[in-house]
Amino acid sequence: MLLPKRVLVFGGEGFIGSAVASLLRAHDCEVYSATKHSADSKLAPSASTQLCMLSDQSTASLTALFQELRPGAIINLAAKGVTGKTATASLVDTNSLLPLRLLEAAAQAGKIPLVHTGSCFELRSSTQQKLLTETSDLRPRTAYAATKAAASLLLPILASEYETTAVVLRLFGVYGPGEADSRLLPQLIDSLSSHQPMALTSGRQIRDLCYIDDVAQAIVLATSQACALPRGSVPVWQVSTGIGTSIKRVAITTARLLHAPVSLLRFGEIPDRAGEPRRLVGSHQALSQATGWAPSVSLSCGIQRTIEARLARSPLVAKAS
Repeated sequence: MLLPKRVLVFGGEGFIGSAVASLLRAHDCEVYSATKHSADSKLAPSASTQLCMLSDQSTASLTALFQELRPGAIINLAAKGVTGKTATASLVDTNSLLPLRLLEAAAQAGKIPLVHTGSCFELRSSTQQKLLTETSDLRPRTAYAATKAAASLLLPILASEYETTAVVLRLFGVYGPGEADSRLLPQLIDSLSSHQPMALTSGRQIRDLCYIDDVAQAIVLATSQACALPRGSVPVWQVSTGIGTSIKRVAITTARLLHAPVSLLRFGEIPDRAGEPRRLVGSHQALSQATGWAPSVSLSCGIQRTIEARLARSPLVAKAS
């Protein structure tokens, strides 16, 4: 795998970004993470990743940064609205407009390849017999999903116009150590390890869950591939396992790995969200053919690793278990 010497990551301090930055450093890349700052745009070091401070994220400021830093590739993991409520204007600016400004600035700064991450929630719910593919119909049901879908639709058009390269990676259910406390698996671990009941939905939703280390590997491989693609190319690849698992099964597996009573799981106490896709399971065949990537961590192993990491971080919870 050939990677550029210097990679700039937007969203590099987040759950997925931290894992990607760590893997890039393991491949001897210089990793820079862009973040907004009130001061003028400048570069500043941190403990492990260089921070690129931006006073704003206009196309002009981004172009100036890219020309100063001269990264060999740009990875966009920035997103708003993954968890919790976010103002619509913020969703549009981060999820839809920022990727387009990144692409335009990358083109102006020397046709720098861009890797952008989309979401499985852009898609229509899959059937039990058929996996979702890169060409499956889009049917976003939330403002978050709609703003992510807008970028996925526009990037190929503009990349062709700018004669620059971009890769769109559609991420399915990413989980693992470092997830936000508000997400399902951390909440399950905290409740069950403390022998506290947890209210849940019906748990009938089927999701394609991919462990964070596998996802980081896919993003790094896609970055390497993006640097070798002809200008104007914009492949869409899915980062998924192709295996559907019910949320109920995830919860029960977590309880059993923690040796907690399954009766603590109160399925049905929270109503299922109206309009929520019942089944989102995707094919990763295109990504595998292009890069050789395949998921390597099973769900039970991934949940076990997440449990161990979270309990190590929370000794009081670990003691209660």
